[in-house]
Amino acid sequence: MRAVGGEGAILITGSTGFIGRHVTRRLYQAGRRVIALGRSQGGVSGTKRLKSLLGIPAGDNGVEMIESDLTQLDAGLGSSEVARLRANVQTVIHCAGDTSFFPRTTADSRAIFIAAPLALLKALLPGRLERWCQISTAFVCGRRGGAVFESEGAVGQKFHNPYEEIKLESEIALKEFCARLGIDLRILRPSVVIGPESSTQGGSPSNLLYQFIRLAAALSGRGKGAQLAVRIQGRPAAHFNIVPIEYVSAAIEVLSEQPAAAGGTFHLVVSQPPTQEAMLQMITSRLGANGLRLIDERREPMLGASSLENRVARMLSPYREYLEQDVSFDNSAARSLLGPAGITCSRLDEKTIDDLVAMALSQTCQRVPPPAAISPPSA
Repeated sequence: MRAVGGEGAILITGSTGFIGRHVTRRLYQAGRRVIALGRSQGGVSGTKRLKSLLGIPAGDNGVEMIESDLTQLDAGLGSSEVARLRANVQTVIHCAGDTSFFPRTTADSRAIFIAAPLALLKALLPGRLERWCQISTAFVCGRRGGAVFESEGAVGQKFHNPYEEIKLESEIALKEFCARLGIDLRILRPSVVIGPESSTQGGSPSNLLYQFIRLAAALSGRGKGAQLAVRIQGRPAAHFNIVPIEYVSAAIEVLSEQPAAAGGTFHLVVSQPPTQEAMLQMITSRLGANGLRLIDERREPMLGASSLENRVARMLSPYREYLEQDVSFDNSAARSLLGPAGITCSRLDEKTIDDLVAMALSQTCQRVPPPAAISPPSA
């Protein structure tokens, strides 16, 4: 029998998404009562999809799935479901959202990021709800450079894309709403999250990084000594901040309910991140690919680009502006609470990079053609 304490249920939105499924799995394995909101897809029920993703036996009812459309009145829930959630849900972890940098319309994006969580909040009240944990992004800082502190929100920053701007608008709307209702709002801001289960609607930073690693492996000649000179546009001295999903999900589990985290905003990022140049050096050293070199186009224009260089540029184009940004995320509040809980903030050291490269090469590396066969993709 699964051990369930006296705490109320935890409601998770976006439980079949990249971050949501890892958080759901951790809480399920910890014996917590988890209720997940989701929708059927392709004729497969939300319950079946979630249990398949999490590897939960069909007869195990440790995770309950409720079909819902958060953008509808009462979050698309029936009256009996609303009554049951009000009586049981003490904490909400809101992971749902569209990760597209440029949504079809900003109205659609605001419906997902602002109207949807407010609709769910309204549906749960009055009731047992005490805490709302909002999964945001560290990049609500927009185009800022230098140090960005956890306490900072809207400071007049410009943005790379509508995704960042609307995420910040969502934080502001929830702060105002929760303050009026006396709900404890906690905002968690991961940087770029990577992990083995990275397929999400919109941006896929894990897949992009793995593709780059596999391409670097191909350029190295797979240990055959081939060294092809390839320049990569970036900012060599800028910080490179990617964070493993294992750390993010563990941090969410703790910070979503720890009393000392009440009302806080926390950066879930890598401590002491390496520079882009150091990151590239660790990857290429691991692979024996000595021909790759980062250049800063502001100082060294990339003239006469080869077909390989154009291919790499196309691959990295969705994150080009992020590679040109140098930002340092303060995470002192997160560290002060996670350390005593036994969760050490991640570091991108050589051991971590070795594991990352191994993971990338284990995921269909054989599909990457050898260097002689690589040609630029069609436009």
